[in-house]
Amino acid sequence: MSGVPHGSPIAVPKTEVATEWSQGIRKGTRVAQPTLTPSLAGVLYFVSDELVLERWSGTAWDLIGISTAPAENAVGALLRAGSEQAITTSAWNELTNWTDVWDSDAMGGATDIVIPSGGPWVWRVSFEGNWTAHATGIRIGRINASSSGTIAYWRNAGGHGTGFGVPQMSMSVEMPLVATETISCSVYQSSGGNLNFPESPSNTYSRFSVVRVGLA
Repeated sequence: MSGVPHGSPIAVPKTEVATEWSQGIRKGTRVAQPTLTPSLAGVLYFVSDELVLERWSGTAWDLIGISTAPAENAVGALLRAGSEQAITTSAWNELTNWTDVWDSDAMGGATDIVIPSGGPWVWRVSFEGNWTAHATGIRIGRINASSSGTIAYWRNAGGHGTGFGVPQMSMSVEMPLVATETISCSVYQSSGGNLNFPESPSNTYSRFSVVRVGLA
């Protein structure tokens, strides 16, 4: 180990001897992570492609923490409305017009966001958008999870006319979500006729996101 500056990255083969694994925290991908001998219990390994820190117990790698990742390493998806959608009156309508703005793991689609493998993690799920102005009825929005139903909900007290501007709804929740969980959004209105949601696809407030925030 002489001649190697402290903290410099070291390429450690999976068959590396014990002395090489007794010095500091090792870093590498999940695929490159080795199985160690029991005598090396306590060694730390940072999984660079998952941004997690693990400790070797002597028989297995145990998760002990996550990195505070910069934005470019964040995991999640941000979608926006790709077009207006006609919402029928007095019925729940699933939103099916989403398009990717940012997506770290190909999670998003036109109708939903699917939680990727790994974890368990806590995720922040957010949904907001503007209705076409109308004076009659109620407006409701909700976020749905495939295994647990409604996880966030917004409802106004009544319709909004043009004098109130275009009504905006917004909701957010942080909770553990498992791999392959499907997250979607649906809306309800009782104006007596079709209403567009969002009011305009160019409106930056019509968006849907799921972002990983920490360990479950």
